[in-house]
Order: sequence, then C-alpha cells, then structure tokens
Amino acid sequence: MNIKMRCYKSGMTLIELSISLSLSVFLFAGVFLISKNFSSGSQKSMDRLETCLEAKKILRILRVDLYNACRPIGKEAFLLNFSGIVSESGAVFSPQYEWFAFPSVKMPDKLISSDTSGFLVQKISRIKYFLKPLIDGNNSSQMLIREEIFHSDFKIPPNQMTVSRQIHFLQIKPIEVHDSSGDKQSLFQIILQLSETPGENQLSTNATLEFTELVSPVFWRTFCKKEYPGRNWNYLLEGP
Repeated sequence: MNIKMRCYKSGMTLIELSISLSLSVFLFAGVFLISKNFSSGSQKSMDRLETCLEAKKILRILRVDLYNACRPIGKEAFLLNFSGIVSESGAVFSPQYEWFAFPSVKMPDKLISSDTSGFLVQKISRIKYFLKPLIDGNNSSQMLIREEIFHSDFKIPPNQMTVSRQIHFLQIKPIEVHDSSGDKQSLFQIILQLSETPGENQLSTNATLEFTELVSPVFWRTFCKKEYPGRNWNYLLEGP
C-alpha cells in the first residue's frame, strides 16, 4: 500500500500537465515579444543612424558648392544682391536651384589667364540641383541630382550625379543674421528633410528627420561685401 502511494505522488496529473504547458506558452510568448520589441528598437536606431549619416553626406556636398558660389564679373562696377547668387525655380516640393561656383576640378592650364589690363580671368562652373520623384506623383521619396557644367576651356563634359534617393524636402534660402558685434551677416540656410526609414519605396506616412546648415560664400565675403573702390579682388570671373 505504501509503495502504491509513493508511485502515485511521483507522477503528474493531466491538470498539472495542462497548467505546465500553459505557463510554458505564456513564458515563451513573453520572451518572444521582448525579443521582437528589442530587435525592432535596435533596427529603428540603426535606420535613424543611417539617415543621419546620409544627411551629413548631402549637407557636406551642398556646403562645399555654396561656399564656392559666385557670379560672373567683368571690369565694370558690379552690384549684386546676396539673394541673387542662387536662383530658384520649379514647384515647392520639387525645386531646382542654380548658381555659378568656383570649379570643383583640378585647375587646367587655361583656368586662369591674364588679359592686357593686368586682371586675372578665372573660369567658373554652373551648378544645378534638382529633385526627381522616385515614384510619379509621390514627392515623399525623391532623388537629389547635382549637375556641374564646366567652362568650355576645360574641355570637360557636364558631370551629373545622384546625391541621394531619400529626399523628402529641400530648401536653400538667403537669410540675414547679426553677430555679437551687431554687424549683419548674409548666409544661405539649407533645410533638408529625409525619410526616417531608408529605401526607395517609401510611403507618404513615414516620419521624417530635419537637418539645417548655414553657409557663407567666400565670394560674397571677400568681394561683394566691399564697396567697389575699396575692393582688393583682381579676378574677372567668366562663366560657361
């Protein structure tokens, strides 16, 4: 009799087995949900990091081109509004920006030449940026394309490259700020929005990240900001 009782107590009833299986299911479900949420959060952080790196790359290219932004000038007195350096056309969400700039290529022999008056003539390029939707009618995912048209003396064909395929919004606008001494500073402000999730097939409901940059062209600081009689600029700039 005692032997039978020991055998019965060491076994497992159907109810106990059901409870054990239920607890195991709940335990595994909890572990799965925690693992899924952790993986989702980790992937979102990686996507955001990739977006920030993409924005850093785009802003670096735009910053260099705007820093080198200039205008063709001759021997006559030259007047120019800061806002006239960069021209804008197209729709709000698919704009095209265009300006002249000191070339981004190695200077050939004919880049700088001297005329009879002692002025140095420097050949400059024309820069264009425009947006092209990845999907027709969907401006939430656009390509940013950069084109550089060189002076004919360079004997270099126009260079076109896709800067990014992740653009949601881009704006380049002139602004004025005052420094600590009260002097007015003219700058170009870049406003850039990228889809938070990388990829070409983005939906308009995706969240976006916004980035800004301020750029002061060297041409404006050293030439146009000074009155004509006091300029020390001895270059003539010739566009394509």
